Amino acid sequence: MRNKFFSSILVAAAMLVGAISNASAGVLYTGSGTWDSFASNTAFSGANKSWSFSFEIDNPTSNPSSAIVDFHYSLNGSLTSLSASSIQYFSAAQGGMFNLTLSSGDVISFFNKLGTPAIDIGSSGHLATGQWAVDLLSTDSHGADINGAGVVTAVPEPSTWAMMILGFGALGFFAYRRRGLVAAA
Repeated sequence: MRNKFFSSILVAAAMLVGAISNASAGVLYTGSGTWDSFASNTAFSGANKSWSFSFEIDNPTSNPSSAIVDFHYSLNGSLTSLSASSIQYFSAAQGGMFNLTLSSGDVISFFNKLGTPAIDIGSSGHLATGQWAVDLLSTDSHGADINGAGVVTAVPEPSTWAMMILGFGALGFFAYRRRGLVAAA
Protein backbone atom coordinates (compact mmCIF):
# COMPACT_ATOMS: atom_id res chain seq x y z
CA MET A 1 0.00 0.00 0.00
CA ARG A 2 2.80 2.37 0.95
CA ASN A 3 4.58 1.75 -2.37
CA LYS A 4 1.45 2.61 -4.40
CA PHE A 5 0.88 5.80 -2.41
CA PHE A 6 4.52 6.86 -2.85
CA SER A 7 4.43 6.05 -6.57
CA SER A 8 1.19 8.05 -7.00
CA ILE A 9 2.73 11.08 -5.26
CA LEU A 10 5.85 10.82 -7.44
CA VAL A 11 3.81 10.56 -10.66
CA ALA A 12 1.67 13.58 -9.65
CA ALA A 13 4.81 15.60 -8.88
CA ALA A 14 6.36 14.62 -12.22
CA MET A 15 3.20 15.71 -14.08
CA LEU A 16 3.18 19.05 -12.25
CA VAL A 17 6.85 19.66 -13.03
CA GLY A 18 6.22 18.70 -16.67
CA ALA A 19 3.34 21.17 -16.95
CA ILE A 20 5.45 23.95 -15.45
CA SER A 21 8.35 23.06 -17.74
CA ASN A 22 6.19 23.17 -20.89
CA ALA A 23 4.83 26.56 -19.90
CA SER A 24 8.30 28.07 -19.67
CA ALA A 25 10.27 26.13 -22.30
CA GLY A 26 12.49 28.53 -24.14
CA VAL A 27 15.79 29.10 -25.85
CA LEU A 28 18.60 31.34 -24.63
CA TYR A 29 20.47 33.10 -27.44
CA THR A 30 23.94 34.58 -26.96
CA GLY A 31 26.22 36.07 -29.55
CA SER A 32 29.50 37.92 -29.78
CA GLY A 33 31.90 39.20 -32.40
CA THR A 34 33.35 42.36 -33.92
CA TRP A 35 32.26 44.97 -36.43
CA ASP A 36 34.67 45.46 -39.34
CA SER A 37 37.10 48.38 -39.69
CA PHE A 38 34.69 50.33 -41.94
CA ALA A 39 31.66 50.10 -39.62
CA SER A 40 29.93 53.41 -38.89
CA ASN A 41 29.64 54.65 -35.32
CA THR A 42 26.01 54.06 -34.34
CA ALA A 43 24.23 53.09 -31.12
CA PHE A 44 24.98 49.43 -31.93
CA SER A 45 28.19 49.48 -34.03
CA GLY A 46 31.60 51.05 -34.45
CA ALA A 47 34.83 50.39 -36.38
CA ASN A 48 36.62 47.34 -34.93
CA LYS A 49 34.36 47.40 -31.85
CA SER A 50 33.24 44.19 -30.20
CA TRP A 51 29.55 43.39 -29.78
CA SER A 52 27.65 40.88 -27.69
CA PHE A 53 24.01 40.14 -26.93
CA SER A 54 21.82 37.74 -25.01
CA PHE A 55 18.08 37.17 -24.84
CA GLU A 56 15.48 34.48 -24.26
CA ILE A 57 12.55 33.52 -26.43
CA ASP A 58 9.76 30.96 -25.97
CA ASN A 59 9.90 27.75 -27.98
CA PRO A 60 7.80 27.26 -30.03
CA THR A 61 7.32 30.85 -31.11
CA SER A 62 5.57 32.81 -33.82
CA ASN A 63 7.55 34.11 -36.79
CA PRO A 64 8.19 37.03 -36.62
CA SER A 65 8.07 37.25 -32.85
CA SER A 66 8.13 40.13 -30.39
CA ALA A 67 8.29 37.77 -27.38
CA ILE A 68 11.97 38.54 -26.71
CA VAL A 69 12.74 38.55 -22.99
CA ASP A 70 15.71 39.84 -21.00
CA PHE A 71 17.57 41.42 -23.97
CA HIS A 72 21.06 42.81 -23.34
CA TYR A 73 23.35 44.34 -25.97
CA SER A 74 26.92 45.47 -25.29
CA LEU A 75 29.23 47.45 -27.54
CA ASN A 76 32.94 47.32 -26.72
CA GLY A 77 32.13 45.86 -23.30
CA SER A 78 29.64 48.59 -22.31
CA LEU A 79 25.99 47.69 -21.88
CA THR A 80 23.76 49.81 -24.15
CA SER A 81 20.20 50.97 -23.50
CA LEU A 82 18.95 49.25 -26.67
CA SER A 83 16.18 46.70 -26.49
CA ALA A 84 14.92 44.28 -29.13
CA SER A 85 11.47 44.78 -30.57
CA SER A 86 11.27 41.64 -32.76
CA ILE A 87 13.08 38.75 -34.38
CA GLN A 88 12.27 37.23 -37.77
CA TYR A 89 13.63 33.83 -38.82
CA PHE A 90 14.33 32.77 -42.40
CA SER A 91 14.18 29.33 -43.99
CA ALA A 92 17.28 27.78 -45.54
CA ALA A 93 15.81 28.57 -48.98
CA GLN A 94 15.71 32.25 -47.95
CA GLY A 95 19.31 32.17 -46.71
CA GLY A 96 18.65 31.00 -43.15
CA MET A 97 19.30 32.68 -39.77
CA PHE A 98 17.42 35.82 -38.62
CA ASN A 99 16.87 39.59 -38.52
CA LEU A 100 16.93 41.28 -35.13
CA THR A 101 15.01 44.58 -34.98
CA LEU A 102 16.20 46.93 -32.24
CA SER A 103 14.14 49.50 -30.36
CA SER A 104 15.97 52.21 -32.34
CA GLY A 105 14.39 50.84 -35.53
CA ASP A 106 17.73 49.48 -36.77
CA VAL A 107 17.74 45.96 -38.18
CA ILE A 108 20.74 43.66 -37.82
CA SER A 109 20.71 40.72 -40.23
CA PHE A 110 22.50 37.56 -39.16
CA PHE A 111 23.58 35.23 -41.99
CA ASN A 112 25.39 31.93 -42.06
CA LYS A 113 29.13 32.50 -42.52
CA LEU A 114 29.98 32.92 -46.21
CA GLY A 115 30.69 29.52 -47.77
CA THR A 116 28.67 27.49 -45.24
CA PRO A 117 25.25 26.01 -46.00
CA ALA A 118 22.21 28.03 -45.00
CA ILE A 119 20.52 26.77 -41.82
CA ASP A 120 16.90 27.22 -40.80
CA ILE A 121 16.95 27.83 -37.04
CA GLY A 122 13.33 28.84 -36.52
CA SER A 123 11.21 29.84 -39.54
CA SER A 124 8.68 27.11 -38.70
CA GLY A 125 8.34 28.40 -35.13
CA HIS A 126 10.30 25.52 -33.59
CA LEU A 127 13.71 26.84 -32.57
CA ALA A 128 16.90 24.89 -33.25
CA THR A 129 19.75 24.89 -30.78
CA GLY A 130 23.44 24.92 -31.65
CA GLN A 131 26.32 27.23 -32.41
CA TRP A 132 26.83 29.01 -35.72
CA ALA A 133 29.47 31.27 -37.24
CA VAL A 134 27.67 34.32 -38.63
CA ASP A 135 28.17 37.38 -40.79
CA LEU A 136 26.24 40.53 -39.86
CA LEU A 137 24.82 43.23 -42.07
CA SER A 138 23.04 46.46 -41.19
CA THR A 139 22.89 50.00 -42.55
CA ASP A 140 23.60 53.37 -40.98
CA SER A 141 21.43 56.49 -41.26
CA HIS A 142 23.07 57.34 -44.61
CA GLY A 143 22.32 53.92 -46.11
CA ALA A 144 25.92 52.69 -45.93
CA ASP A 145 26.46 49.01 -45.16
CA ILE A 146 27.77 48.02 -41.74
CA ASN A 147 29.38 44.58 -41.67
CA GLY A 148 30.59 42.34 -38.90
CA ALA A 149 31.24 38.73 -37.95
CA GLY A 150 30.82 36.56 -34.90
CA VAL A 151 29.26 33.50 -33.32
CA VAL A 152 25.66 32.91 -32.21
CA THR A 153 24.75 30.15 -29.75
CA ALA A 154 21.25 28.93 -28.88
CA VAL A 155 20.74 26.61 -25.89
CA PRO A 156 17.70 25.44 -23.94
CA GLU A 157 16.85 27.57 -20.88
CA PRO A 158 18.33 26.35 -17.58
CA SER A 159 14.84 25.31 -16.41
CA THR A 160 14.64 22.90 -19.36
CA TRP A 161 17.97 21.33 -18.35
CA ALA A 162 16.76 21.06 -14.74
CA MET A 163 13.59 19.24 -15.83
CA MET A 164 15.62 16.83 -17.96
CA ILE A 165 18.02 16.06 -15.08
CA LEU A 166 15.08 15.63 -12.69
CA GLY A 167 13.48 13.19 -15.15
CA PHE A 168 16.65 11.11 -15.40
CA GLY A 169 16.89 11.09 -11.60
CA ALA A 170 13.29 9.86 -11.32
CA LEU A 171 13.97 7.08 -13.84
CA GLY A 172 17.05 6.04 -11.88
CA PHE A 173 15.07 6.04 -8.64
CA PHE A 174 12.30 3.90 -10.14
CA ALA A 175 14.90 1.42 -11.48
CA TYR A 176 16.52 1.30 -8.03
CA ARG A 177 13.17 0.72 -6.28
CA ARG A 178 12.14 -1.97 -8.76
CA ARG A 179 15.41 -3.82 -8.27
CA GLY A 180 14.86 -3.71 -4.47
CA LEU A 181 11.32 -5.07 -4.80
CA VAL A 182 12.45 -7.96 -7.06
CA ALA A 183 15.26 -8.90 -4.60
CA ALA A 184 12.80 -8.93 -1.66
CA ALA A 185 10.36 -11.26 -3.43
